[in-house]
Amino acid sequence: MLGLLPVVRCPPRAAVGSQVPTLGGSQDYPRRQARINRGQAGNEAREATVPRVSSIDHVQLAMPPGAEDQVREFYVGVLGLTEVPKPPELANRGGAWFEGPNIKLHLGVEQEFRPARKAHVGFLVDDVAELVDLCRAQNPETTDVNEVDGYHRAHAFDPLGNRLEFMEPI
Repeated sequence: MLGLLPVVRCPPRAAVGSQVPTLGGSQDYPRRQARINRGQAGNEAREATVPRVSSIDHVQLAMPPGAEDQVREFYVGVLGLTEVPKPPELANRGGAWFEGPNIKLHLGVEQEFRPARKAHVGFLVDDVAELVDLCRAQNPETTDVNEVDGYHRAHAFDPLGNRLEFMEPI
């Protein structure tokens, strides 16, 4: 059964062309405050911080059962990540976890695995051309390096067919 959520009161709309008041400008957006009305006359409304997402802890890609050796060879041998042990309560599910500087990548087993052909992880890299060459040795399905929005970038696919993007700042 669903419970009732508190009513969030929004400030009235400003007239077209008028200045809209802000709480510290756009850079203060994550810390905006909302007035929550409990819906009871006479009760004082309280301020509460709006919930927000602050960063990404990890990204997970799917893999078929029994492909751990393939992903280790690619993510450790080609991309240079380090395999880290899964927590004991998750280890029996299969899969593998990898880490690198500012990266946590999990590969989890899906019984009816289908590779991510459009959705992808975007990795910042030091040398996109060299990395694409290394990936081509494992799987020739890669794109040529191009420039987009201040990056040299290319796409490659891991041995399971999951799409990856490599981005090198120009």
